[in-house]
Amino acid sequence: MKKFFTIAALAAAMCGAAQAQETVSAIYIAGAAGTEINGQVLGDWDIVNTLEVKPERGKFVLTIKNFSAIAISDKKLTEEKWGEWKTGLWSYPGAADMTDADLNKPFPMSGPGEENGAGNVMAPWKADVWEVEIAGDLSTITYRTSTPKPADVVHLLGNDPIGWNTRDEYQFENEAGTNVYWLDITEDMAIVGPHVNLNIIVNGDWEIWWGGATKPLVFDEPQMWLWTDNVGTDNDYVIPDGTSYWGTIRFVRPAAGEPAEVTMYTEIKEHKSEPNGIETVLTDENATPEYFTLQGLRVASPQQGQIYIVRQGSKVSKVYYR
Repeated sequence: MKKFFTIAALAAAMCGAAQAQETVSAIYIAGAAGTEINGQVLGDWDIVNTLEVKPERGKFVLTIKNFSAIAISDKKLTEEKWGEWKTGLWSYPGAADMTDADLNKPFPMSGPGEENGAGNVMAPWKADVWEVEIAGDLSTITYRTSTPKPADVVHLLGNDPIGWNTRDEYQFENEAGTNVYWLDITEDMAIVGPHVNLNIIVNGDWEIWWGGATKPLVFDEPQMWLWTDNVGTDNDYVIPDGTSYWGTIRFVRPAAGEPAEVTMYTEIKEHKSEPNGIETVLTDENATPEYFTLQGLRVASPQQGQIYIVRQGSKVSKVYYR
């Protein structure tokens, strides 16, 4: 009898596994105008006349040209209902942080109702052609391309005169071999108040950006800028009326999702392709912890019972100070 129950339990487990890994009959894809998938060009985010792709040998294979972002749903719509469309989306949120070493590796996809949600499927970087393979049960996604990942390009964006499109004169320089970037705002480029927002954006992609954490901005000391957020309202100013800013901006790029250290010096600082006197290299264990409020202001004497952002060497974390 025990043997019978063991075999029955095994059969039930195998049946459950088969159900959990059931192949989806089709996926439905929308995207930016000009995106070409498997030889077919998409309309401009047309969620009704989507591209239907069926699995081949238990997986979905996409050959994509002009790839920036697409949306993959397990639902076929007959009407343009964006709320319903979103309930069927699947994606991989970590594409922005992928490197060449991550190619050919399967990564878990987020689906409808999961904690992280599911948005668009992003291209990790611009490439001539992407081969994207998705498991038949939509559990994983694998990226392939012969185009190496280019160096990241970092820009300052804001209200006029900077503008909300990337411009060469507001592109940061990378300090070779580090995650430190520099931008000189010369006196003839001065940012004149009232100025509402300043943002630092990577690769012109609003999936990767930081916003000033104080209004007005604090100068000549490190501030922790917010991940994909700006503090205050459009009635507040990072640079108030009657004032202006010029000098050197130093940006320390963290991992996606973490606050970034930004220092806006009120003079032009010397910066080289190798670390200089401004950049002190310390191991995380030996570095002196620096404390910042959740709004990015440095705190000289942290108080018990308060929550702070702590930077120690290259590590940034949020802690409850005891």
